[in-house]
Amino acid sequence: DKIYKLLQNSNNMVDGTDKTGSSRNTSSLEKDFRKGFFEKSREVDKLTKKVDLLEEKLKFRQESESYFELFTNSIVQDPQYVQDSIPNSYVFFRPVHRVGGDFLYFEEISSRQGIIAVADCTGHGLAGRGMAQSITQKLDDLFPDNRPKNFKHLEPHEVLTKLDEFVDVRINKATRKGTRSAQNTLELQLVKYTAEFQVIEFSGSKSNLILYRKQDDALYVIKGDSDPIGYNEPGSLADEFDQHKVYLEPGDQFYLFSDGIPDLFGGPKDKKLKRKGFHKIIQETVHYGIKEEGDLVVEKLREWSHDFKGAADDISLLIVEVPDDTFIPQRNREGDHWIYSLDKKTKTYGSSTAEIKTYNLGDESKTKK
Repeated sequence: DKIYKLLQNSNNMVDGTDKTGSSRNTSSLEKDFRKGFFEKSREVDKLTKKVDLLEEKLKFRQESESYFELFTNSIVQDPQYVQDSIPNSYVFFRPVHRVGGDFLYFEEISSRQGIIAVADCTGHGLAGRGMAQSITQKLDDLFPDNRPKNFKHLEPHEVLTKLDEFVDVRINKATRKGTRSAQNTLELQLVKYTAEFQVIEFSGSKSNLILYRKQDDALYVIKGDSDPIGYNEPGSLADEFDQHKVYLEPGDQFYLFSDGIPDLFGGPKDKKLKRKGFHKIIQETVHYGIKEEGDLVVEKLREWSHDFKGAADDISLLIVEVPDDTFIPQRNREGDHWIYSLDKKTKTYGSSTAEIKTYNLGDESKTKK
């Protein structure tokens, strides 16, 4: 505005008068004009330098993420590899930045057994990816490729305890020294499965497993432990985690996912989707084939979050289906029970202590079983 006024005044220098008609000193007007012009020029130069600096920092960050992604790709598994390794599965993976703290994991531990997991590490971007790399390396140590024939694999609940100790002792060591203000934690869903997914054994830290049972046409939410991995008081022992054995039937599906899905902002009131909203999406899509179902779930998440503009966290989703033609042998069960929990003292399975929420499709009622 000041420059504009000076320019107006400079136009009056032609006849040596200002708008009031009074005589003015043209050299004084020219001096004021130049002073104002150079002041604005210096401000523009400062802003230009700030923009250049921000662009340089952004370029450096993008190059760093690109290099770190390339470096860690040899350790952290590609989500597409996980999907290709698991029959009748669907994977969706979307980090907030180019790299993030979410990752998926698959390991075949025998000809009839395997491990699959969805993990959510503290942080996004480079910090999250760094922790994801450390956790993946630890999982590789727990499930080595070159293992002797008599090698005894850890159960899912034992894996979570080992990771809890690892995060607490190795990763959070700096936290206890007071050099960092926040603890690094890990939310993990870990499943051990048998061939053709006749039986799965699940342990979770601050995360649940969603199961669709075709014969009941209902969703079951099997709760994991409430605390994340690494959330311990200094000097305390590593946590013990629950483990649940679930007998599956042809047509059943189960869902592993990170909290980036229920934390999606969107909808008409720009609120979080929450777990209830995600359950509703599953109810609306579960009767389609695995590929079409997965695409529909992602499309509904996209619509809710306005093309994922409401994504505040990395998003991971893994859906696994038991084929309809799977042969399920007769099992020794107690009555009609299909889920059992591991007793932490005796390490044997008994009647389920898991809190299970049932969502009957087409019915808004919820019951505990």
